[in-house]
Amino acid sequence: MRIVRLMMRVLLVPGPRRIEIAERERATPGAGEVLVRVRFGGLCGTDLHVYQGAFGVFPATLGHDVVGEIVETGTGVETGRVGERVTVDPAACCVRAATRGSVCAACARGATNLCAHGSYMGITAPGAFQEWITVPSARAVTLPDAIDDRTATVLEPVVVALHLMEQIADRPGPVLLVGAGPIGAVAAVLLARAGREVVAIEPIEARRRMALELGAPVCVPPDEIPPRGYRVIVEASGHPSATATVLAHAGPGATVVLVGGPIELPGRAILTRELEVRAVKGGRGLYPQAIEVVARGDVGPGRLISHVWPAREAAVAFAFVDANPAVTRGALDFSQAWTT
Repeated sequence: MRIVRLMMRVLLVPGPRRIEIAERERATPGAGEVLVRVRFGGLCGTDLHVYQGAFGVFPATLGHDVVGEIVETGTGVETGRVGERVTVDPAACCVRAATRGSVCAACARGATNLCAHGSYMGITAPGAFQEWITVPSARAVTLPDAIDDRTATVLEPVVVALHLMEQIADRPGPVLLVGAGPIGAVAAVLLARAGREVVAIEPIEARRRMALELGAPVCVPPDEIPPRGYRVIVEASGHPSATATVLAHAGPGATVVLVGGPIELPGRAILTRELEVRAVKGGRGLYPQAIEVVARGDVGPGRLISHVWPAREAAVAFAFVDANPAVTRGALDFSQAWTT
């Protein structure tokens, strides 16, 4: 009996700043899984870091912000899910596994972003920039018609912003938000809508304009920070220069929340000012809540997408974003032909 292997195209990074389209055998959904045909994918800063070689693991399969359609289900999954348009939670964890086994201590208390057995698409697990992906059914989250494909690829910044709001819910007072990339801009909008006084700072003019158009109340250059006595400083840029900004505006007893990356804060400043340092790692599985927030119009993250390329032009797309830091967000259209 002849076995026919179904193949698919995949976007790979074989080395720093290189993109190639490779063929791989198409997987079939196992127990508790669904097969998703990818339609659109978001190109974010993390993808760019993988492309640049920051993680040092090659070859790497890119992508984690995708939207697609369920085309097949594995055993234990309702066949009625076929045809659903979904986004995919890129974070694997105990409670959203294909088949439930034991649950780690972090997942048991709801901190699924800290799962002892977790992984993340496109970083520590194969990415989603391919024609089809198999994922646990619990991580394929149904999308309403109110959210189009492009917008659905920018849900992760909303998820992270919602987790940030959880992390500072007990710390009232003005918020200084350092960095108005996609996560910073979305967070500024949602914090303001929740009644928080928030000032976002961003050195790139195009990003400041985008944040204001998205609905951020204030977004100014770093040298124009209004004096407010900020109780909370959110670092959402990940840039080394943010350290000086944070230290310049963190008064005694302030809370510093790291979102953009591991900037260095001197222990002496933490001790002598009694600074509290918190962190936001991912979004704790808040995709259903993020979908609700976007569907009712609290924030429109799709506006952050400034450029769209067909998947076959991924090499062009990554090179362009790499050379143009003012780009807030890119996207790849996987529904178009992969060859010209």
